[in-house]
Amino acid sequence: MKVQEIKDFVMHQFMDMEPEDVRDYLPYLMTYVNEGYDKLIYAWAKVHVGSKDFPRLVSDNDVPAIPERYHKLLCDWATWCMYRNGNAQKQNRGQAYLYAFNDGLSEIRNDGGEAVLGDEDGDGLIDRTGKPVLDIRHFHGIPR
Repeated sequence: MKVQEIKDFVMHQFMDMEPEDVRDYLPYLMTYVNEGYDKLIYAWAKVHVGSKDFPRLVSDNDVPAIPERYHKLLCDWATWCMYRNGNAQKQNRGQAYLYAFNDGLSEIRNDGGEAVLGDEDGDGLIDRTGKPVLDIRHFHGIPR
């Protein structure tokens, strides 16, 4: 997912807000996306955004350097950030996005962070060198 797609998705999730709220928060959208990106990168690779391997997202054509299955989490974080700036009713509406983000963050941590990545066809796990990694969760009866 490119940054422009992330921004579009956030605006779709945030569309029930008042137009003046959108105008107020829109300038901060990339800040919110990069905040979420930093949280995901830290959970995944134990480094912060801004490092050599994980630069900040600045262009609409940038693609986050995390597995694509986690890209929507950036949308959820940014949507939560836009809602959290409102009154209590708006913050309550945003809670679902915060919960979705935190669930995804837990999934990244449970996947073993940087050591475990999904393979191309999605039927196994590989490390950064391309070697298969044993998914021990299978043996504990925890579904993937």
